Amino acid sequence: MANQERYYWLKSHGICVQCGQKDAFPGYTKCPECIEKAEEASRKCWADKEKRIRYNKRGNERKIELREYRKSHGLCIRCGRPMESKEYLTCKWCREKQNERRRNQRGRTQGEHFRERIEAGVCIYCCGEVEEGYKLCANCLKKTRARLKTSRQKSSEKWREEITLQWQVAKQKSLRNG
Repeated sequence: MANQERYYWLKSHGICVQCGQKDAFPGYTKCPECIEKAEEASRKCWADKEKRIRYNKRGNERKIELREYRKSHGLCIRCGRPMESKEYLTCKWCREKQNERRRNQRGRTQGEHFRERIEAGVCIYCCGEVEEGYKLCANCLKKTRARLKTSRQKSSEKWREEITLQWQVAKQKSLRNG
């Protein structure tokens, strides 16, 4: 029997996965004696501060190396799955899981904090006093308008460049065919 199969068999039958002899403590996979042995070994291992620092440093370096390897080979930096697009560093599945964890930590659904602030009559960004007829305070409204103006200028400049380039190409073709 393989180790993983043994582990799941023992676990499903309520037997200690460490010694395989005694009943597991309720809510755990090990018997009380094995739990105590594991805790003692852990205390000994982590009691030496230099050893703990060295161990953590080595683990962090390994994580950084693994992340860089996955990033350079077009894999998800979390799970190592092949990426659908180069737009993100994580795959769709990992992003969904991360978003779900964050929502659960906050105890809110997506956009709920904005709705709460709107109902309370405060700015949706900074909780300041809102301008009449808006959902933002004067300062956030000013910043948002400036960002929107900049965004519109950039998009229209890009559009103009594309149209100009297409016009020049069409003009050159017509001159050649002339």
